[in-house]
Formats: sequence, C-alpha cells, structure tokens
Amino acid sequence: MKLKNMYSSKTFVFILIFLRFFIFSIPAYSQLLHWPESIVYDSLYNRYLVSNYYTGSIVQIDKEGIQSPFVNNMNATQGLAIVDSIVYCGCDSTVRGFRLSDGEQVMNLWVYGVNNLNDVTSDNDGYLYVTDVYGTKIIKVYPQTQTYSVFVQGNGIYNPNGIIFDEDNNRLLVCSYRPNFPIQAISLTDSTVITLLETELDNSDGITIDEIGNVYVTSWETNAIYKIEPDFSNPPELVYYSAGGPADISYDEVNSVIAIPLQNYNSVDFLPITYTEIQEGLYKNDDLINIDVFPNPFTFLTNIKFEIRKSSHINLKIIDSQGKTIKLLHSGILNNGSYSFQWDGKVFSATHSANGLYYCILQVDNRTLTKSIIFKHLK
Repeated sequence: MKLKNMYSSKTFVFILIFLRFFIFSIPAYSQLLHWPESIVYDSLYNRYLVSNYYTGSIVQIDKEGIQSPFVNNMNATQGLAIVDSIVYCGCDSTVRGFRLSDGEQVMNLWVYGVNNLNDVTSDNDGYLYVTDVYGTKIIKVYPQTQTYSVFVQGNGIYNPNGIIFDEDNNRLLVCSYRPNFPIQAISLTDSTVITLLETELDNSDGITIDEIGNVYVTSWETNAIYKIEPDFSNPPELVYYSAGGPADISYDEVNSVIAIPLQNYNSVDFLPITYTEIQEGLYKNDDLINIDVFPNPFTFLTNIKFEIRKSSHINLKIIDSQGKTIKLLHSGILNNGSYSFQWDGKVFSATHSANGLYYCILQVDNRTLTKSIIFKHLK
C-alpha cells in the first residue's frame, strides 16, 4: 500500500518533522556548480544530477559528495526529469535528452513559438510536460517519436515555472513565476485548468510532492520553501529558509529528502522528511491547539502562543537546524489555559549572528509539535 493511500485512512495520522542537515558532504562552493537550477536523484547510479544555469552543464554528485562533470556546455540550464535511462532537460527553445550511462545526447527537440522552456516532469506513460516560463504554454513531448504538441495554452496559465506529476489525481501541479502565484492543477484527461490554492507569495521556481501528497513550493521573494497539505485547505507553511536561494527542488523518495539547489551559494542542500506513525486518538483536538508564532519572520521579538485543555507537562524550546537547543522557554507542569512566551531576538543576536531557519518545539506530555521560525539578525 502506498503511503499516499494511508494518509486518507482513519487509522493513521502522520506528523512531519523537519530537521535540516546535509545528506552528502556538499561543499559550500564548487567550481563545478555555477548557478545550480534543478536537481534530480538518479536511483540507477545512486547520484544526484544538477543542471547549471550559468554553464549549461549537468554535474553529478555521488554518494560520497564528490562532484564531477556529466554533461558539459550543452545549454542544459533548466529543469530535469529522469524517464527510464534518460535524463531530460528544458533548454531555452529545446528539450534535450542525455543517456544516464554515459551522458550521450539522444534527443534535441526544437519547440517553435516558446520563450523559455523550463521545468520538466513525466507521467506514467513516459510523456514529458515542459513549462514555458515566460509564456502561457505547457508543452507535451513524446520521447519515443521525438515530437511534441501544445498541451495547454492560456486558460489561467501564465508564467508557469515549476511542474510536477500528481499520480494519485492524474494531474499536473504548476507554480508560476509571478506575484501572488497560485497553485494550479491541469487534468491529464482533458487539459482543463483549475486553481487549487491562491497564495500571497511571489515568483515560485520549483514544486514537488512527497509520498503522502504534501506539496512543496519555493519563493524567490522570501528565499524559502513552503509546505501545502494534500487537501489545499490551509495556507502554505514555511519549512525551510536559505539566503542561498532555493531554486527548482525535487523530492527524492529513496532517501526521503527534498533536494535543494541553492543558486546564490553555488551549492545544494537537503531537507529530510520523516513520517512518524501514531495510533488514532493519541492526538486530540480538544486537548491541544496548535502553536501560533507571530511575527514570523522576526528580528527583535516573537510571541509563541498555545492553548491546552488539561493540566500537562510542558517543554517549550527553540532548536537550530542541527537539533541543538539554543533556548529553553519553559519546562514543567502547566494547568489548562492559554499561554504566551517570548523569544527575544535582541538577546539572541548579542551572542549569535546566524540568520535562518529555527524550530519551536512544543512537547505536551508524550506529544510533540514543531513550528518553523525565521530569525533575521539585524546587523
């Protein structure tokens, strides 16, 4: 049974715990990575492939974190998708394919009437779908015959950037490089377009989906990644921040991480996704109301509020991306009621200067809730 199907059952609830760490020993800067744009995991050869906007090359990163050329100077600057033994790339007005075994080019398909072919995804039949980021088109590519058609033009599609195949719903999910970009769905049955969620975020580069249907999108406005629940009923939740500029992300289900090209830093990073299985009934809405953190991001002071409906042992702390506790806000018994604690950024910045993502951890008896917080140090 797929995890996606288990998500909809009443037997299990899944909690996502986000702890940022490096899977491979990727250096902060590399001569090979230069404006990395897109990244995919190649399970056949146990490596990551990264396209580079500046050089047009694809770099491979092995399990030891060692980088080496895979495809050199082939204008392979945009999104990547692997189908069978071929990696495909959006390259301005062409879609190119390279054999995984040796990097040999096996497809160079020119697409007329497009502005900039960007991200690529594939369906279960091996067909490719490519976004025209400065236009209004989604192109469908047939690799076997090396031909294409216009799958969608207009109908609400404008500056489409990231694209991912949503297998459970037989549709494509699209984010766009524009202000207040929506999350849109395109039916593979009839090409109809609907808006799943309006956001207040700007200029999205990448979109991906995990094993239980959570969707993740990037924003160049905030240099962050946001999680959206499978039913699209709640606003995007911030789960990752880096001034390095997260670009076209992808979910690697083998290692259970989101792979992140950091374009400004010429490096890559990884966000682990862990699913914890809990019996139904352990989490009760009448016992605990979720954490509220405001303002977020913050510089000087942020307020952490929550409510409990029964007397409980409470631990409230702030940890960094490595899991180290940097501030214990409370530890002990609290009676039922509403509580507010403050994290003082002025005191914190006196001894720390690290901007970025932190986590507020609220432990209530044997339950744990996690909330992401961005701290912006004022220099």
